[in-house]
Amino acid sequence: MSTFLRSGVALALALLMSVTTLALPPAPNTAPTNAFTVPVVYYKLPNGLRVALSPDHSAPTVAVAVYYGVGFRVEPKDRTGFAHRFEHMMFQGSQNLGKMEMIKLVQQNGGTLNGSTRFDFTNYFEIVPANKLETMLWA
Repeated sequence: MSTFLRSGVALALALLMSVTTLALPPAPNTAPTNAFTVPVVYYKLPNGLRVALSPDHSAPTVAVAVYYGVGFRVEPKDRTGFAHRFEHMMFQGSQNLGKMEMIKLVQQNGGTLNGSTRFDFTNYFEIVPANKLETMLWA
């Protein structure tokens, strides 16, 4: 075997070993040096409403979400769709806004909103510029 070929094989083996070493998972007892944490503070208001606050100052936006502990799991087998129907009721108006005005309010302020029905809960949320938080809570 020529010297060039032998050095090429040695180089290929060295690269393969370094790639294999890099691809190995860390040892089981190795702790991460920079653990990712999400700060969350929980409150319970006198009316029973539970509030979770999680500040994140990386963007000048705020998300307001409402979760109801009712999903399609509680619907009778022959009468489904009630939880999903109530999800759509969110957009039919409130004491402060008329039908479909919530959607207009959020979108006119540069935000987005949606809702969903899941197995254990139904939720609604909007994401808007942070200076519109009071407006969203009012709505």
